[in-house]
Amino acid sequence: MVNDTVRTDNKNEIKLCLSKLSSLLRNKDIIDKMNINQILDDLNLIDITAVNLNDKLVCIRLCCSLITPYDVMLTGKCSQVITKFVQDERLSEQMIAFIIEWCLRSLTESPDIAQIETLTAMENILVQNVNSCKMFIDDLLKVLKNPLENKTKLINPGEIFLQRLSCIHAIVPLMSNVHFQIVKDVLIQFIQMNLNFESSVKSKIILLQIEILLVLSERSPSWLLDNIGVILGICLSFASYGLPHHIESIPLYLLPTPLLYSDNKSNIPKLNKKSKNRRKQKKNVTEKIKLAPLDDHVIQDINWSQTSESDFSDSEMGRSAFLKKSERKIRLSSLSLLLHIVKTINKKELIGYWNNILSGPYSILKTLSTDTSPRSRVSVTSILTLLFSSSKIFLSQAQHLSKRNNLPYVSWSHLLADLIETTHINLCDVISQPQSVGSLLSSLQCLIIILRNTPYHRLNEGILKKVVQCINPHLKHLDCNIRISAIKCLTEIVIFEPNIEEQILLMRHVDVNEFSKSSTDSWILSYCIESIKNENLGITIRAECWSLLGFLIKHHFMNIGCSQRLSEILHILQRDLEDNNIVIQHKAAKAFEQIAVPLSLLDISCGIDVYKIWFTMLQGPLVPMLQSTIAILASAAADCIANISASIFEKLPKRLRIFVMTALCGCTAHEEHTVRSAAVRTLGTIIVFPFLSENIQIIYDVADRIATSMNDENLNVRAKAAWALGNLSDVLLSGREVDIPIEEVPLLNILEQAVRTGSDHEKVKACSMRAIGNLLLLLEENHLKIEKFQKLVIDAATTLIYNASNENNMKVRWNACYSLRNMLRNTVLITQVSTNWIDNVLGTLLKLITSCSNFKVRQAAANALCAINNRMFYGSEYNKIWPVLMKAFENSQNLTEFSEFKHQRNLIDQLCLTFCHFCKFVQIEDLSDNINPLILSHSEFCIKYVSELKQRNVNVLINFEETVTRLKKLLISNLSIKQKETLDIMIEILNSNNDANIKK
Repeated sequence: MVNDTVRTDNKNEIKLCLSKLSSLLRNKDIIDKMNINQILDDLNLIDITAVNLNDKLVCIRLCCSLITPYDVMLTGKCSQVITKFVQDERLSEQMIAFIIEWCLRSLTESPDIAQIETLTAMENILVQNVNSCKMFIDDLLKVLKNPLENKTKLINPGEIFLQRLSCIHAIVPLMSNVHFQIVKDVLIQFIQMNLNFESSVKSKIILLQIEILLVLSERSPSWLLDNIGVILGICLSFASYGLPHHIESIPLYLLPTPLLYSDNKSNIPKLNKKSKNRRKQKKNVTEKIKLAPLDDHVIQDINWSQTSESDFSDSEMGRSAFLKKSERKIRLSSLSLLLHIVKTINKKELIGYWNNILSGPYSILKTLSTDTSPRSRVSVTSILTLLFSSSKIFLSQAQHLSKRNNLPYVSWSHLLADLIETTHINLCDVISQPQSVGSLLSSLQCLIIILRNTPYHRLNEGILKKVVQCINPHLKHLDCNIRISAIKCLTEIVIFEPNIEEQILLMRHVDVNEFSKSSTDSWILSYCIESIKNENLGITIRAECWSLLGFLIKHHFMNIGCSQRLSEILHILQRDLEDNNIVIQHKAAKAFEQIAVPLSLLDISCGIDVYKIWFTMLQGPLVPMLQSTIAILASAAADCIANISASIFEKLPKRLRIFVMTALCGCTAHEEHTVRSAAVRTLGTIIVFPFLSENIQIIYDVADRIATSMNDENLNVRAKAAWALGNLSDVLLSGREVDIPIEEVPLLNILEQAVRTGSDHEKVKACSMRAIGNLLLLLEENHLKIEKFQKLVIDAATTLIYNASNENNMKVRWNACYSLRNMLRNTVLITQVSTNWIDNVLGTLLKLITSCSNFKVRQAAANALCAINNRMFYGSEYNKIWPVLMKAFENSQNLTEFSEFKHQRNLIDQLCLTFCHFCKFVQIEDLSDNINPLILSHSEFCIKYVSELKQRNVNVLINFEETVTRLKKLLISNLSIKQKETLDIMIEILNSNNDANIKK
């Protein structure tokens, strides 16, 4: 009852105020300021919860119409009314335009006393109606970009700047790239002023600036890249705000590190005005990039809770606590912005700024060491994780130099090595300190990524030792996740290649502070075995220890004295393969997969009965696991069997061999693609075993399963099936040499499947192209009497030609050329398939040897041209070969990419052999006037290349001598002068084999 009465009173009071304002507006010529002031006071005191929106808006219109910006006190109170009345209200565009226009006029014309209230009112309008304010952005920025605080006399300029910045922050989501530069200039304006504002105000301004930069960076990655130097400078400067090492100075405009980094500042040349202008122009020419997908599962963005000043007392201790909290918020905001930069900017662009981020006065590593806040440490380690993740190709440039010879500069490789080492030292120191579980876990996960990507063989010794020392105490940590992360760190150290002496010594010695080359006991091996044997430990810890143990034995079997404890390992392995827990079974199986690799390489004299190990495992847990309905177990068992050696498999009882093969064939029809993929890969591995390749029935069974898998819906299964098909085709080729019969139906089936992959994914084609050539080489005259085979040969030629010419993947093109060579080797195909496919093949190969960018593909094409051993089969294409071959010699000197340099010599050697091959078939009518100038003009470098080839490879001498003998027989014929000259040049090239020829 009382509440209803109060609401009625408020409604009546607002009606009374509206009536008074309307009366005043009608008599606008006589402005009663005292009366208006009283009305504004009444409006600010009214409880507006019961007032409808229409009355509020009418009231605002009347007030704004009556009050001019020159009435300072009235303008301030009117702004307070606006703030109060529009709170939590959505307004029309017309009303928004009216209020914003009044506020902007007030800001422009009114003295400083009213500016705070006016800016607050405008901020409320913008925040509540942001989506309706896009049309006013230009007008707003026109006023807000001006330093309103400069003309203040009575009001704290910091308060005005803060409110001005708050208004800009409200409209940032609506801005386009055109407005971004204006906002950046406003932010830089404050930084350069470096005014002595009150600490609490200054903290709020800095925090707001960073939030605005974050929104702008998220809106436009290209703008971020254009202004990366400025934004990074701000980030790194305020990332240490409030910490002891923070430098109170204007943030620098950061530049990427050049190739050479000067040690001596006196050696840096001073820039004149022209060079400065050129540098400014270069800054604006930047490459646009796309925003990369973010790894949200790795890094969690940091959200800050809002804390009002009222949460702290007015005492000195309360103000100090508030200040520290504000400083912490600034650091977290800066690190959040830096995290976004690292996520967004391409690693290639960012690598030049590593020196600024990880070294110098603004290094985040200093923040990591000095800021004890868990959230700050998590933020810094998240940034480091992103910096080092997938950066192996860039970090491979690092190289510590033993002697710098007092050079006045530091090379980029040495500087990068220093940065990596500094990061290791700081991170290890932090991990060694007492801290929260979350912070420690984040640091360890960061260390895992750093270990994975660091080239320790190019760095100074001692880094890995420090890493092991810092993680060693955490291997027995009470928290499961901490212990698992520490084990993963050890795993990264174990699998690092190439092996270095420090790494091997660290694995041998229990006491990481001492080194002894004589000891062969491995403390890591002992730790793994004891942890796995302890069934009271958590499942995830034991599972991770299995992974570490598997990699340890695979990579360092001979270095750690593993043979002494192998029986113990196999005992617990068999136990865990039969465990009831799927995770333990799976990890144990994956460990045996790794262990089987060094076992397959052991000699009989080592004293380890490898046959007994495999027999026990296959008779025991492996085959039942292979037949399991649980996909991860079946696929793991198949992967294990793939590592058995041919000699061991042959010794197994026939019954067990058949059982294993049958189970694998059955797994190729499993409902899970991971099992099908693993099974077909294992079949492809086992089918090449010599004793199996002689069993035609097993070959047919495997061929049938591979052919079926080639049609699988899953890409990975098809890729593995194509690889297995390549192995099967090799087996069939070797079987033909020992007269093993091949039936038509299976051959037709697998050839059809192989040709069909011509339009499949490149992962599939990379292997199937090779198989096509092998299978075509198997075709005989009786096969080609069948029409299906005839059509299949033509389809195969079309597929190979297309993939050799048009595929982007060079492995596919190389294998297609390999298959074209095999196709041309089979003379039955040339004589029995009555189409012009051979002309198309030769034309494709001739084009490839001159124009393909990949030298390995050119070499394969040149080799394929030598497959025909009958001049008649070349047909009309023979005369086209000579100019193309000479052009191929010329083009072999043109390196489009430096990576092709390693293949250049092999290409030239193959072109020499191809030249020799074609000389075998030269006839008198071929020695036309067109060939003479071609060979004559290229004879000098042909002589040089052939001579070098003979010196390196004496096996080719017979071919060259036979060709020379045949050409000399042609000299007896009745030749013209030009023809004789051409023959003489050919003979001279083929005979070149000494230094005199080269000089000539």
